[in-house]
Amino acid sequence: MSNKVHLIKRAIEVAYDNAKYSMYEVPKGILKCKKKLCNVHTHYIVICDHIGDFLITMGYIKAYREKNNIKHITICITQKFIPLLRNYSEYFDAYKILDIQELYEILKIGSTKFGCHALLKMPNITLVNPGNAFVLEYFEYIKYFPNISLHDCIKYGIFHLKKEEEFVVPKVRIKENNENELKKVLICPDAQFLRKKENNIFLEKIVEELIKGGYSIYTNTPFKDEKALPRTQSKKMSLQEVCDFTFNGGVVIGIRSGLFDLLAYIPGRIVTIYPDKEYFSLFDLKSLPNTKADMLQVFENEELETEVKKIKKFIGGEKWQ
Repeated sequence: MSNKVHLIKRAIEVAYDNAKYSMYEVPKGILKCKKKLCNVHTHYIVICDHIGDFLITMGYIKAYREKNNIKHITICITQKFIPLLRNYSEYFDAYKILDIQELYEILKIGSTKFGCHALLKMPNITLVNPGNAFVLEYFEYIKYFPNISLHDCIKYGIFHLKKEEEFVVPKVRIKENNENELKKVLICPDAQFLRKKENNIFLEKIVEELIKGGYSIYTNTPFKDEKALPRTQSKKMSLQEVCDFTFNGGVVIGIRSGLFDLLAYIPGRIVTIYPDKEYFSLFDLKSLPNTKADMLQVFENEELETEVKKIKKFIGGEKWQ
């Protein structure tokens, strides 16, 4: 297929998607809003179902509230975020649980310019879905941020805050235990957008080298039917348990996911693996404000031996240089 034909085909697909969203998905989302978010005496903030988006959003709720003089805030989330939401109780007034289908029906309103204009007629609703962050402005903000990050999308594209606005760091309650987790490594092989078998080649090489160094290696297997990597033990660990593991000396290595947005605020060691530099520019952990973790970020598409050597040095120090 020639480039010209490909471009025409893609243009038709985009036009079709926009028409579909504007004529069907957006009106459906508006009706869902009127049914579920109908209290005119509160300001609803609807947050997409990703840990990183949630943490950044909640970190700027205080600044957003003060900037817009909002009297009452209701946070709209899925059930899984309740444990994390408790860490921000002083910055909002109520919360509402949506199921995943309801959540994304509402978030789709912001996916087209038509939907954004419809939202202007619902001033007590703010949608947090970074993919929608710059729809209304035709990406005007992006020219000011050549290496725009997820953090920028939310802070500037959705909340329209100034650079100096304060970010509230997550207050994660940590359980200090008597069992020292040193010489233990937890592998987290999955991310919502990056679940693919190719990741395992990189991770299996890391496992092989760490076993040589005398480390006990575990695979976090929270998803149904998920299997541990070869030569590792399976552990089904919650977010809280992973945070505790890191705080008590264990090292967490994994594909870049929202879990690492949370671990970035735990005093411990983490290794984050990115598929490439383009993905890294959007999700760079070091773009987050006031992080506490000692972190190493490596790339899956770089030379394998070089990246594994960096990880060995980071974890094992002088003895592995």
